[in-house]
Amino acid sequence: MHVLIAHESTAVRSGIRDLLSDSMLEASFVEAADREQILSLLANLECALVLLDFNLPGSHGLDLLQAIKELHPGLPVLLLGTQPETQYAQPCMRAGAAGYICLDDAPEQLVKAVAKVLGLEPINDNDSTIAVPEI
Repeated sequence: MHVLIAHESTAVRSGIRDLLSDSMLEASFVEAADREQILSLLANLECALVLLDFNLPGSHGLDLLQAIKELHPGLPVLLLGTQPETQYAQPCMRAGAAGYICLDDAPEQLVKAVAKVLGLEPINDNDSTIAVPEI
């Protein structure tokens, strides 16, 4: 299973990869820093999930989400940002995202959200810090 981590910061991509690789031993992680790299990787590699920076330079998160969904309608995209879920979660999910995670939240929230989106393990639905719809 391939997971695409798309963020402008090499350090953030590396941190996410390290965090997720501990709980997703079967996953292979690929990284992209901009829109062109993302679309190129998705054209050449079958991914199970995209973790997409909402504020990727040169491309608004919702516009890039739309481009990804047009090319790969069934591919789950989890948007990552620094703003609270209360501001962005609903617009992101209405636009087709599998969810929105605030990177300022505890790291285990990202692990739980990825697991939920991929159907790897159940998550406590009462956890208000995870903005991921029921699948």
